[in-house]
Amino acid sequence: MSTGDEMGESGKHLAEYRRKRSFDRTAEPDGGSRGGAGGDGRPVFVVQLHDARRMHYDFRLEADGVLKSWAVPKGPSNDPQVKRLATPTEDHPMQYRTFEGEIAKGEYGGGTVMVWDEGTYRNRTRAGRSGPEISLAEGVERGHVSFVLEGHKLHGAFALTRMNGRDGSDDWLLVKKSDRYAKADSEADPQRLRSARTGRTLSRIAADDKREDKAGKTMSESKGRTAGRTAKDRAAKLIEESGPTFAQEAGIRLKDTPSPLYQLLVLTTLLSVRISTPIAVAAAREIYAAGWRTPRAMAGASWQSIVDALGRAHYKRYDESTATALGEGANLLVDRWHGDLRRLRDEAGGEPQEIRRLLQEFRRIGPVGAEIFCREAQGVWPQLRPAFDQRALAGAAKLRLPRNPAKLASLVEGDELPDLAAALVRATL
Repeated sequence: MSTGDEMGESGKHLAEYRRKRSFDRTAEPDGGSRGGAGGDGRPVFVVQLHDARRMHYDFRLEADGVLKSWAVPKGPSNDPQVKRLATPTEDHPMQYRTFEGEIAKGEYGGGTVMVWDEGTYRNRTRAGRSGPEISLAEGVERGHVSFVLEGHKLHGAFALTRMNGRDGSDDWLLVKKSDRYAKADSEADPQRLRSARTGRTLSRIAADDKREDKAGKTMSESKGRTAGRTAKDRAAKLIEESGPTFAQEAGIRLKDTPSPLYQLLVLTTLLSVRISTPIAVAAAREIYAAGWRTPRAMAGASWQSIVDALGRAHYKRYDESTATALGEGANLLVDRWHGDLRRLRDEAGGEPQEIRRLLQEFRRIGPVGAEIFCREAQGVWPQLRPAFDQRALAGAAKLRLPRNPAKLASLVEGDELPDLAAALVRATL
């Protein structure tokens, strides 16, 4: 490989990175083209959760055209009293800051990578305690760097310091400095953490990569794989491989009772704008975690607290208007149907089209949103069956399954219809 980047300083820094990888077997960037800094010109940082042989975090700071990198087994802490071990690793190319996916088993670092946090930073490194400010790259050489992070999850001042162990080890310590962002840590299951870029969990990233691998196979391979299978067999296999419904992914245990039905209405509202599905699902989880699982609880929440909850899930651009829609929707549901969507269904006489019409009286929910609600609710409201919207039918066509809703419904049991609909939608994402 011979690129202009290799001729410069960053190419020299990346020699070890490239030596360890076979780019015909890994989706990781080879660093052959230049990557820019942050959107405002400031240097970037990224923290990636890496489910390899041992789960760990990779902490990376831009310097000298590459990402200076440390493996942090327990991840960064926001508590100044907690010191995190950080072991230097090889420099990574700038393009790596957006890498999220699977590294094949057997390859160096094999496992799933998630962008846990990302953003920009301000260098605060000095030559000694009161010396002049120096570059971060020079600070790394000297063994100490200070910086202020501006990410989605990490904020404020941090420092990395080389320990110079007597055993010759090159370990560093990553420490949060005392400032207004300092706080005690809360324990979190890494498998439940979500990407700052896509809102996905580690398991969803791995599943999506496998799905993309399958989609990339040639048509002849696809025909060979499905030869001899009936449409029912393929539908069953699709459900098995596609994972939970969107309601299940959001943590909703859907029943024909007021609270879970309202939670589905919230998820529908969040999905009814042009935003990625994983981020909408993550936003729903934040809403439920805040305790707003009923319309009365939502009606009692402040507008700003709802905006803040959406922001924690990176539900940007639509956060303020969606907070307004959720508040108004909760009040409408309480005032008109006493907080119970089953009363809406009864007012509609159980007629699917009338249910869809009444759902559109909630702000932000239009025809597409009403279809999203019905697609999931058909599991507990049999009156809606079969509910396959245009997105699901497009997925059926793509997978060479019937496009007629009644014929599609005949492929599975009634309580599996939401699973099939969700699987078909995912096939289009």
